[in-house]
Amino acid sequence: MSPELNDKLRAWLATEGYPFELRVGRAFRDAGWNVFHAHHYVDPETAKLREIDVHAAIGPYVGDTKGMGMVGIHLVCECKVSQAKPWIVFTSSHGDDELRLAPHLTVGDVSCRALADAIFTNRGKLTNLVMGPRIGHAITKAFSESRSADPAGPFSAILAAISAATALSNQHYGFQLRAPQTGPWFSIYLPMVVLQGQLFEYYLDASGNEVLEECSRVHVLAYPPASDPIPVVVQIVTAEALASFAAAAHEEARFVAKAILPKANEIWEIYREKNTDSE
Repeated sequence: MSPELNDKLRAWLATEGYPFELRVGRAFRDAGWNVFHAHHYVDPETAKLREIDVHAAIGPYVGDTKGMGMVGIHLVCECKVSQAKPWIVFTSSHGDDELRLAPHLTVGDVSCRALADAIFTNRGKLTNLVMGPRIGHAITKAFSESRSADPAGPFSAILAAISAATALSNQHYGFQLRAPQTGPWFSIYLPMVVLQGQLFEYYLDASGNEVLEECSRVHVLAYPPASDPIPVVVQIVTAEALASFAAAAHEEARFVAKAILPKANEIWEIYREKNTDSE
């Protein structure tokens, strides 16, 4: 390869997201996650074949007792580069909404139920996979002419992560419902966005003063397009915070998986009976 072509290729790659996706995958792999790049799925809304940038998984963990079940935790990540235009999330204190919204950190009825039970009984032991004291209700890219002027912006990234998580969850549980009755196998898919760029939070404090501060992680509540949309809470993590997040989230994911197992059979039987009766 000529030096000129090498320079041109590297200059082009610097403007694209592919190198960043590889670095994101490396950060998760170094923290102990199993990593899959460009995982393909069928979009549940459009029925078109799409791909998610990075899929990080642990498990499935098997219960200590035969037939107790298995649990896997999956982070379904959309990667975005926006170094010149910071992202701003508009947040508010959610208070008691934390417990109400906790199940919506994942997608799919049975996963929501299983995750909610694990969070409700172990909330004090979880900090990285769950929401903080504030939650985002809107998000935009700074210095853009308008929100609609950037179809590949923050909200599109959030919807892409939700779509991929939903498709992977539907595929997994559809197969489980058709499989011979063995122990339950839960796969918890958590949609998230990894941002190479600056992330800011904007809110009003208790006195009504405007606060704008840089942050490294934030959760955003989103309503995917549907006739009866179910809200999903999507976490955004910056590239600078990714290594520490990946390591801490790995430990929490192991804990959550094991916390789900004692009630796995009970939750699964309710879900199987409901979905078998509806067919």
